Amino acid sequence: MLTKEQTTGLRQLLSERFSDPDTRLLCFDLGIDIENIRGQTKDERIAELIDYTRRRDMLVELIATGKKLRPDISWPDIPTNEPASRKTDFTELQPSLLITVKQNGTGDFDNIIDAISAIGNVGEIYISSGVYIVDRPISISKTITIIGEGSQKTKLIFQTSTIRQRYGIGFFGEGKLELIGISIHYEGLSCADVLIANKGAVRLFQCKIIGGKRTERRGNGCGGDGIWLYDTAKGEVESCIFYKNAYGTTISGRAKLIINSCVFLENDRFGVYCFGDSHAYIQNSFFVRNGIDGTNNWGNSSIVVVNCEELGTRTNHTPLTIAIAIIIVLSIAIYHLISSSM
Repeated sequence: MLTKEQTTGLRQLLSERFSDPDTRLLCFDLGIDIENIRGQTKDERIAELIDYTRRRDMLVELIATGKKLRPDISWPDIPTNEPASRKTDFTELQPSLLITVKQNGTGDFDNIIDAISAIGNVGEIYISSGVYIVDRPISISKTITIIGEGSQKTKLIFQTSTIRQRYGIGFFGEGKLELIGISIHYEGLSCADVLIANKGAVRLFQCKIIGGKRTERRGNGCGGDGIWLYDTAKGEVESCIFYKNAYGTTISGRAKLIINSCVFLENDRFGVYCFGDSHAYIQNSFFVRNGIDGTNNWGNSSIVVVNCEELGTRTNHTPLTIAIAIIIVLSIAIYHLISSSM
């Protein structure tokens, strides 16, 4: 068991370093229904989560799961006096490595692919402002944080000539991929998703995801998702824009996605689409002029929508909804620009 001082330290750590979406993702990974965690404020919910796991002898799992989600945090040591059946085995990550990418040659690299290859098991990449053309898919299995200077300034554009593209960025690791302040565009020839993940955790903050390209082949579609989470992937997107994809996001298998303060604009079909046993939690977001509807789910999947607005589809928009959409997108663009300059 943790001592009283360790428990208090854990509560303070989670209160300071975990947002509400972070806490929801932690609950998802622990298999805890967020509805069972009571509290009016974030601090109250974190205290309840710690008490909930303590009563069920799950504090070891809480710490181990939190460490996998946020390896950048200094976590308390896992107690050695826990029952053997409750201990969690996990591999210690290598010390974090910071790499810079600058087009003018003054950084460690001038392209993102070489920077990712240079990192060990865990690291951080800072990409300066500029338009970076990427000529092939990027596959990632490491725990990496990639930080740009803002989605207005740092842009990754995939311009591949292959007909077997499938995706721009693919995350296939057990750890976490974090993208902050970057605009990712797909402009390749073949059908493809912009970003996909089949396991681990993915977090996007203040990003733009543009251009997922879909084609129909004998009744079966190919590509087109801004983000596609499948199998057991977990995700969180906050203050992001999904623009002109076939689907803004697709969640399938047993994947889970938390969406907060995002805009889904002019995607050909749906803003958020779920199927299989997947789940999406969406709050404080806008769905503007998407082709069919803002959200859609079928099978055993579920979508929870809290405090969101749907401002017309392409078939029923009015001048007023168009004007509102322009104001929303401009406001978010200005917010991203101001945030990146701070």
